[in-house]
Amino acid sequence: MTPVQTEKIDQAAQKIGANIDQMSQKASRRLGKWVDANVLYGISWLKLMICAGLLFGVVVFERLVRALLRRRLQRLEAAGEKDGWLSLTLETLHKPLTLLIWVYGVYAALSPLFGHFQSPDGTNLVHTVASRAADVGGTIVLIWVIYRLATVVDVRTKRWAATTESTYDTPPEKVELAVEILQEILENHEGMHPDFPPRVVFNGFNDWSLNIMVIAWYHPPEYWAYQAWLQKTCLAILKAFNEEGIDFAFPSRTIYLANDDRRQLKLRMLQGETS
Repeated sequence: MTPVQTEKIDQAAQKIGANIDQMSQKASRRLGKWVDANVLYGISWLKLMICAGLLFGVVVFERLVRALLRRRLQRLEAAGEKDGWLSLTLETLHKPLTLLIWVYGVYAALSPLFGHFQSPDGTNLVHTVASRAADVGGTIVLIWVIYRLATVVDVRTKRWAATTESTYDTPPEKVELAVEILQEILENHEGMHPDFPPRVVFNGFNDWSLNIMVIAWYHPPEYWAYQAWLQKTCLAILKAFNEEGIDFAFPSRTIYLANDDRRQLKLRMLQGETS
């Protein structure tokens, strides 16, 4: 998977090369035969100079893009938005974008010359190597961009999380205590089968709760005996949790009102009159 297909560049290069050859013939009649003279492998001076000019254009374009990105980043930093999404994204794309320009810019600038290296059997080693090199470079750019974007998202998420308070009020110590209480209550309970011991695991974070998975088997499978044991066990858990100050989760939401330099909290007191 590459960001640019070299086949499309090759198609455009064939047309450009044919136009350059026609220009060479016309220019040789006006400026002299040296314009259309072959330098090597049937490449005329005019085509060689045009490709050199295209290479120079790639260099200028890459420097221009780099300068624009750097200037934009400096403005964002001066405005105090160095850690903003736009600044981090531009910083992420800065180096990969310049590499992308170099990889496909150089390939496109030299592509009108590749046809001159074709062998009589139809193979073209120079074109094949150049095309593969461009594809490898493009793949590296794509992977680099994805990696850097993932890094930006990770950094932004960590910074956002650092500025917020923890839908979880229960500290880790109480979660550990809750697991221990459950394990103690269920250990060797009256309906336990040796092959099926109870399982207690702190296994996840829900939207508004810290989840502890409890699995207990009751033997023999007598329904009403199991219900009596279940009630006794649940009451024991409830009492133990209440004694230790461990709260059970319930659906809730906490609303934070911003009151920083950028988002001032404004309150207005309204005075009513009665008659």
